[in-house]
Amino acid sequence: SGELIMKDDLPYCFPEFTDYLGKCRFSSCTHTVDKGCKILDAVENGENLTENEKRFHNKTKVRDLALLTLLLGTGIRVSECVGLNLEDVDFETNGIKITRKGGNQAILYFSDEVKYALQEYIAEKERREVLARQEQEKRERAERERLEQREQERLAKIQREKEIAIQKRVAAVKAANKRKKIIT
Repeated sequence: SGELIMKDDLPYCFPEFTDYLGKCRFSSCTHTVDKGCKILDAVENGENLTENEKRFHNKTKVRDLALLTLLLGTGIRVSECVGLNLEDVDFETNGIKITRKGGNQAILYFSDEVKYALQEYIAEKERREVLARQEQEKRERAERERLEQREQERLAKIQREKEIAIQKRVAAVKAANKRKKIIT
């Protein structure tokens, strides 16, 4: 089917890799795990990218490599890949449960190389989530500290105002006592 991501479909699905077709080390390259595969090297190394694209690439290359390896290593459709959830992947059997056109479900098996790419992506995603949570907690802690500092400043201001009011009353009483002494 033309919707499957097969070796011959690469120019259609991933036109940015057209330049790399035929440049692989081996003519029988499947573009999945072969050493010397120029397409996987391009995804991994981010060749021919602008500086802005390289910054984005550095954040997404593990994901991109995992997705490309999964698509090419199993031959699933892009729509089937999009519908995958983590619970659909079984690393013990190297299988994925996919929903085909028409709603039928199937189990597809993948190589250890696909497994490693997926596991690396999942680990990277979990690391990023942990870092994001830590950053969020850090921002929330800083916000609490700012609020606490503002509250302390507000309470200190109230205390200063009370002290000033007391000092004014003491000064008024002293002045009144002084006037009484002068009069008597």
